[in-house]
Amino acid sequence: MKFLPDSSFLKRHLFCLLFTIPLLISESKAATVTSNNLTTQLNFGRVGPGSSIGSIGNTTSTCSPVTGGVVLFNGCTRGLVSITSKNAGSNVSVANGKKKFRIHIPSTVTTITTNDTTLRFGTVTGCVAAASPAPPSGYIAIDCTNTSNTNNANQTWSIPIIGSLSNISPTQNSQTYTPSYSVIACGCNNGCPNSLTHNKCTGNPGKTLATSLSVQLYKTLSVVESSSLKFGTIVAGSTTGTINQSGATTGGVIAISGSSRSPGAFSVNGEPSAGIPYNLSLPSNVSLSCDSGITPSCSAAPSMLANLSFSSGSGTRVLNSSGSDLVTINGTLMVGANQLVGNYKGIYSVFVNY
Repeated sequence: MKFLPDSSFLKRHLFCLLFTIPLLISESKAATVTSNNLTTQLNFGRVGPGSSIGSIGNTTSTCSPVTGGVVLFNGCTRGLVSITSKNAGSNVSVANGKKKFRIHIPSTVTTITTNDTTLRFGTVTGCVAAASPAPPSGYIAIDCTNTSNTNNANQTWSIPIIGSLSNISPTQNSQTYTPSYSVIACGCNNGCPNSLTHNKCTGNPGKTLATSLSVQLYKTLSVVESSSLKFGTIVAGSTTGTINQSGATTGGVIAISGSSRSPGAFSVNGEPSAGIPYNLSLPSNVSLSCDSGITPSCSAAPSMLANLSFSSGSGTRVLNSSGSDLVTINGTLMVGANQLVGNYKGIYSVFVNY
């Protein structure tokens, strides 16, 4: 006699097997982003244009690196965003309990000219540059992993945002720029979304923070001459001597009365705000040569040297509340013995910068 298996027995076991399969599947849900708030605004501070197209970084509190002679009047601050996330899902384990979330920011922001501010994330433990799927064009992203396996455990993250501003023109007008951008935080699971709409996040909707960066650019400094440095008409003697812009002489030099003499005078114009410092400098002397176009006979005459100095204050000066400062320059001309008759002139430069 052959033994036949009881078909009902087999069915019962198949039924039990099929019934227990769902109990082996772990529930897997994304992290939930519960808050996305601004702690510190990204700020480049107060900026003075340089002598060429310049740029500033925001890697430290002192704004570095700086190029193009750009001058900073106060320190920079990094942007800082506070994001709170928590694990979501009733079945939390070492394998699937540490949930992720993704943060998107634009890679560039238009501040002064098109796409002149580049953004990036600072280093955050537990976060890596997003790779798969890649962020949308024009955006960068990082993926962060909660450190806790506990369900519904809140974890707060401080996310630094660093900027670099370029295309700061020497002819820049005074203006404060506050362009806006968004920080988009999405909960995600095995694959983080590359969507820029937080309602398309895996699991519960994420959070979008609308924020801005800031930079205050000062008006470019300009210098306008209002009066030339003049030594007037003189007679050279048989010995060397000097004369200054007031007509005071030494040695064999004789000042002809009634001729025009004056110190050099310049108006420095810049940011119309009281107490703005700037730097002022000029060469210590200038060479005066005879203008043979006016006096042909002096083409072979030796040049004369004039020592230059500011009548009051060099180095760091301060603009007044109207954004201007009047600068006067004194000079002492050294005249050679029996200096040839002629009209002598020279050119010197006054340098100003913030």
